[in-house]
Amino acid sequence: MGKSRKPLSEQTGHLTTEFQKQREFEENLVKSSRHEFEKPPAWLIDDYAVAEYKRIIKDLIRMDIIGDLDITNIAGYCNSYVLWLRATAELEEDYKKYGSLKVVSQNGVKVENPLINVQRKYAQEMRDFERLCGLTIDSRLKMASTKSQEIDDIIGDKFGDI
Repeated sequence: MGKSRKPLSEQTGHLTTEFQKQREFEENLVKSSRHEFEKPPAWLIDDYAVAEYKRIIKDLIRMDIIGDLDITNIAGYCNSYVLWLRATAELEEDYKKYGSLKVVSQNGVKVENPLINVQRKYAQEMRDFERLCGLTIDSRLKMASTKSQEIDDIIGDKFGDI
């Protein structure tokens, strides 16, 4: 399988005008609608997930990088976030209770608290969804760099090299 294809806005090479127009046309063909964002999906697991959805959706819409087809990934991030919070809270309770991140197993041996693996699992899930949705610092900085270059190009086209 080949490399993942980057949107035109994230490509940094010297692209011909013809290539840019073709890519822009292709990207416009696959843009999804944007009507469903106002209402969080019903399958978010609790009010915290709904609050997280509402918190991040405003910025994602403002950045103009998502469409209705992204709702599943955004909601998946929100659910993973809440489950990570729950695992973290339970781990904190156990730590306060036992004074350690180890627990005693059924056969009497001290072992790493299984909640650590649960917490890791949801942290990894969050990171995976973050990358898919443009929630990472890296993806936002790439987008900002691209938008900045677009503005410079527009100014250059209008006023030349001043």
